[in-house]
Parts: sequence; structure tokens; C-alpha cells
Amino acid sequence: MPIFKIIFIIFLFIAQKTFSLENKIIFKINNEPLTSIDLLHEIKRLKFFEPSLSNLKNEEIYKIATQTLINHKIKKFEVSRKFQELQINNEEYLNSVIDKQIKKLNLKNIDDFKNNLLKYDLSFLDYKNRLIVDILWNEIIFTIYSDKIKIDVKALKNEIINRNNQTNLFFLKEIIFNANDKNLVNELYEKIKYDIDTIGFNASALKHSISNTSENGGEIGWINENSLSENILNEIKKLKKFEYTKPIRIQGGFVVLQLIDTKKNDQEQNLDNQLKNLINIERNNQLKNYSNLYFNKIKKDIQINEP
Repeated sequence: MPIFKIIFIIFLFIAQKTFSLENKIIFKINNEPLTSIDLLHEIKRLKFFEPSLSNLKNEEIYKIATQTLINHKIKKFEVSRKFQELQINNEEYLNSVIDKQIKKLNLKNIDDFKNNLLKYDLSFLDYKNRLIVDILWNEIIFTIYSDKIKIDVKALKNEIINRNNQTNLFFLKEIIFNANDKNLVNELYEKIKYDIDTIGFNASALKHSISNTSENGGEIGWINENSLSENILNEIKKLKKFEYTKPIRIQGGFVVLQLIDTKKNDQEQNLDNQLKNLINIERNNQLKNYSNLYFNKIKKDIQINEP
């Protein structure tokens, strides 16, 4: 079925729920069908967690939903290959991730979260299972690449000492992308810049970013300036609230950062705590890059076919 017909059927169903939607196979991923019903569910899920997607054209929402659904399927294939059961032992950590999502959505509690999901015809169990896949995926990445992480502790300690009088915290969002040459960097940045200015940073992160933070609107959260490299910190300091940087080269590509808010760090930390935080951030950044590399590696062996 041509793509424009699929789009028309899906959005007709959204606008007129009394119509029945014929469940058509859109893709096969390793012979596992991805249907129009799956895609409809993914669109509703994305809109629930990122309402700014409603600012996009239907065709753009379709492309994003198709890509996020395919990405999830690929991760799930790999997780299922590595683990006998899709479950985690650390329920406390799982609950903490869910609580963070509840707070981000400005909801009261988990019951409020479940009720709001139901309004979108979404299942809390589906949400939880998808979250488990992401957590197990991160476990795979850590197991494979943890011994490859290189951190110059001495350099980080000197960096903290040199900037120890600075105590600003920045709330940041990111869009990470790859480019092979300077002209392509500028071309991709102009597209990203146009989308940020027209549909907002969150939707643009979903559309363009290769980072795991893309489905979270690119949100990184509060970062102590002592945890940022000097070149990134210099660019952040130039920004006013909600402004964003030009592309900054990082390991694994380029990043566009948006400054959401700034505040003073009320809690003085000793050198050991600052160093520990900086090491954790550097480790997570390297693992994020390895996650992208591993995903692209296994994706090459995945068969994605239209019926």
C-alpha cells in the first residue's frame, strides 16, 4: 500500500473513531509484521509523551513514529536474544524511572499516570514493558563496553580545581547528529534550526536526534558547569533561556544544546563529590556513544522489508 494512503487511513481513524481501521502490514522486520495498528498506537504514544508533535504535519509524524517503532523493535530483538525473559530484578530502579516520568508530566501519582494513559487508549503494562526493554538494552551496552571507557581522572580533577569557584547549574536539552563533512554539517544544522524555530526543540529532537534522549524531547536535565567541557561551557554561557548553540563537535558526531534554565548550586560539594559526578557524566556520555555505535552495527543485520 502506498505510504500516502496509509497516512490518510491512519489519520482518518484518529479524527473519526467510529470508523474501523483495517489492519495492514506496513513493514516486516526480520519477518515480524509491523502493522498500521502498531503505527497508530505508536503515534498516540508519542503524542502522549510529547504533545508538541501535534505541531507537525501528518507526514512528519508518520515518519517519526515509523522510525521510533522500528528502533524499538530492533532493540527488542537484541534484548530478547541476550535475555531469556524481559524482566529486571531491580524494581526500585524501575519505579524510580517511572516516578521521574510522572513528575515530568506534572501528574500526581502512578494512578493518575495510568488514568491519563487510558485516555489515549494506552496501556501502562505496554509502557512498562517498553521501559524494561530500554533498561535491558542499557545493560547490554554496559556489559560490552564498560571496559573500553577511558577517563582521564587527573585532567578532570584539574578542571574542577581551575573552575571550583563556579557553581552554576544548567538545565539542558540536546540534539545529536552525524555528518561526514563540513558542508553536510551546515546543511543539517539549517534543517534542524528551521524545525526548532517552527515546531519547537522537543519535536525537533524526535525528528533529528540520534541520541537516546530524543524520545524525551532531548532532555539531559540539570548539569553542574564543572561537569561540562570547556568548549561546551563557553557556548552555553553565551545563551539566554531557550536559546540554542550552533553545532558543537563531540565524540560520535555533533550536538546542538538548548539552555532551558540556570540556577546557582545551593549545595557546596567537596572535590571528591564533584569529581565523582564528573566521572559519572563522562562515563554516561561514552556509553551513549557506544550505544549508538552498537545499534547501527546490529541494524545492518536486521531485514526491514515492505510487503
